[in-house]
Amino acid sequence: MKENLFTIGEVAKIKQIHPKSLRYYESIGILTPAKIDPKTKYRYYTQQQLDLVGLIQLCVDLDIPLKLLKQFSDETGNNIALAQLFAYSKAAAEMKINKLQQSLAYLDSFEEELQQNQALQPTAEQFSQKQEQQKQYYCVKLPGFPSITNYWLNFQTLQAELAQFGFTKSYENGIIMRREGEQTYGYYQFIEILTAAEHQQENIFIIPAGTYTGRIIAETAVNEAENQQFFEQDPQLELLVFTEYVLGVFNIESFSFKMKFIRKHDEKSS
Repeated sequence: MKENLFTIGEVAKIKQIHPKSLRYYESIGILTPAKIDPKTKYRYYTQQQLDLVGLIQLCVDLDIPLKLLKQFSDETGNNIALAQLFAYSKAAAEMKINKLQQSLAYLDSFEEELQQNQALQPTAEQFSQKQEQQKQYYCVKLPGFPSITNYWLNFQTLQAELAQFGFTKSYENGIIMRREGEQTYGYYQFIEILTAAEHQQENIFIIPAGTYTGRIIAETAVNEAENQQFFEQDPQLELLVFTEYVLGVFNIESFSFKMKFIRKHDEKSS
């Protein structure tokens, strides 16, 4: 320390930060060294600037863009409006907590999906039955069964809409084929939501609790004509639900659906 100043190395050690980060903060105008030796170019900082580094680290932890820090400073950069900065930081922290809670809910649903899929027969020939709780699907209508490319493009659109409306999403996503008239069918892509749907009701499908029949089918084996035959052969069949089938090991070379049959007589209250 020189003249009650701290070297860049000392600041880095005290605040547990890399010297390159301190130089970056200088380059964007939020941490100007109190003194720069004209010969050695060594940088020195005051004790008050240690506190400023702490405020910068807070912004980094909360994903607040560092350039926004200037909005809370006067023209000299020596005075920072702490009340306004802390109010902004608190709002950012609450938003980050909400996102983390949503991520935890997503991971819980993924873990539950993996456990359920372990119990299914992974063949297209065999059917199985499974008791399920009520589900809420947020949907968008499609012109037909989508290609894999369109499926993932639609998926991004659905995710953006869920974020806009503040819904917490599950891992479960897929395609619904719905009976909508005599030999007429509608196709919908969906993501399951875990929060109560108090708005956007026209986009929500409610799948009641019940015991449902299902089987595993490869993406290449999806046959719209065969799917229509399921409806023709079973007047009680209302929906075919195709969801991505995942197991404990992710295989990037294959993609399978879990096909679920939703019949009127399958439904029963929870």
